[in-house]
Amino acid sequence: MIFRKISDVALNVLLPLVIGYVIYNVSTGQYVINYLPDGLWAYAFVSALSIIWNRQLPFFWIVAVFVLATLVEFLQWLKLIPGTPDLLDIVVYFLFITVGLLINYYSNTVKLHPKNN
Repeated sequence: MIFRKISDVALNVLLPLVIGYVIYNVSTGQYVINYLPDGLWAYAFVSALSIIWNRQLPFFWIVAVFVLATLVEFLQWLKLIPGTPDLLDIVVYFLFITVGLLINYYSNTVKLHPKNN
């Protein structure tokens, strides 16, 4: 059981963070550097929350993740935090958060209700 949890965190949280870090520091493609790491980091964040909540993330936290993603860009627009505000960042955040929620939901469904063969 503990090995499953560790491998789950490694695959769904640590691996996307490391890949995002490597892409951000190594890649030369503008869209790859600007958007893919952000998406991977958003995926890792929502996956970490899902793992903490045993794949049954309360609606409040789902909304909070989307609000937080939007808030970061808004605070950049207000120049309260460093960075360049970009609407496409929000789109990428929302896409990867949604993918993370779907993957984690599917993972929970498969683990709790395996097919009987």
